[in-house]
Amino acid sequence: MAPIQSSTVPLGINGLHVIDQYLYFTNTNKGSLSRVPLNMTTGGALGLVELLVQSAQIYPDDFTVDFQGKVWLASDADNELVLLVNATAPSAAFSSIIQVVSGSPNAARIMGLSAMAFGPSALDLQRGSLCVTINGGMEQNKYKNWTMGRSLLRYDVDPLLS
Repeated sequence: MAPIQSSTVPLGINGLHVIDQYLYFTNTNKGSLSRVPLNMTTGGALGLVELLVQSAQIYPDDFTVDFQGKVWLASDADNELVLLVNATAPSAAFSSIIQVVSGSPNAARIMGLSAMAFGPSALDLQRGSLCVTINGGMEQNKYKNWTMGRSLLRYDVDPLLS
């Protein structure tokens, strides 16, 4: 759960959500998504941490889960919106497919996907509106090379899946 101390950006747990009696969390430095079963009364762990996905292909920041149990992940430094299918399924460890839905490490406009949530309105639910904040890019922040700046974007994810 802790960051890798030798990392240039020591980030450990970054995204954190409780879903169906599990605490799910990302670890940015380790490129991972994990979960631990929770006692919903005390908040204590009921078992060991289960590593679901670990890959150098992702740089996870925040995430959200849709109604079908698919994980939508903001891969900050890679400027990517990533879909992890099967990540919340029972016995999901390492069975999830990593699918880049939008963006690339070489993106010049939409950079630094950081936090996300599905929109709350009926229309948002109908079109699968995923609201995503961007930080303008890690390198751009470091060197004050503002290309896009910080923004709130909406991805209608239903068309992205067809």
